[in-house]
Amino acid sequence: MFEQQGYGCNICRIIIKPYTRYGFVDHCHRSGKVRGILCQGCNTGLGHFKDNTTNLKGAIIYLMEAELEEGESNEEEEEEEEEEESEEEYRPTVEQLKWLRYTYRLNQTKYIKMFRDQSYACAICKTEVNPFTLHAHVDHDHRTGKVRGILCRHCNLGIGHFRENTGALENAIRYLTQLG
Repeated sequence: MFEQQGYGCNICRIIIKPYTRYGFVDHCHRSGKVRGILCQGCNTGLGHFKDNTTNLKGAIIYLMEAELEEGESNEEEEEEEEEEESEEEYRPTVEQLKWLRYTYRLNQTKYIKMFRDQSYACAICKTEVNPFTLHAHVDHDHRTGKVRGILCRHCNLGIGHFRENTGALENAIRYLTQLG
């Protein structure tokens, strides 16, 4: 099987040295059928998306929309917005607020507004997420630093393992569709 794949990952085509710990045997979790050999990133990415092609398609759309909006400015506005009281259940800790401000230039108001705009759900899979838990992740473009949205843990890690590459995500959909 590995030789038939040209010693590369069946999704991203990166070459994997035979008999190393970098090749993973991928299988369908429902049937147990072996589908191919994957690199660690693609294998883990499929796991985070739970082999769900709908979520993979959602990730592609999400990343492509962010690329279209890339021309927009991501700079902090000069005047500080007043911090409004958020709902009781979404009260952040001081550490969370410092992290948001330092890492993403977001204050509590902007962060909560992002959640409201997304109906308190992951931008990809639409799973409900609480803004101030470990399940909510601020997604950003690693090249530009621009914040794109809020994702659940699985979708954030999933697109990260596919290196935010829409081509690799499309290959993953084809892979799952063809090999079941």
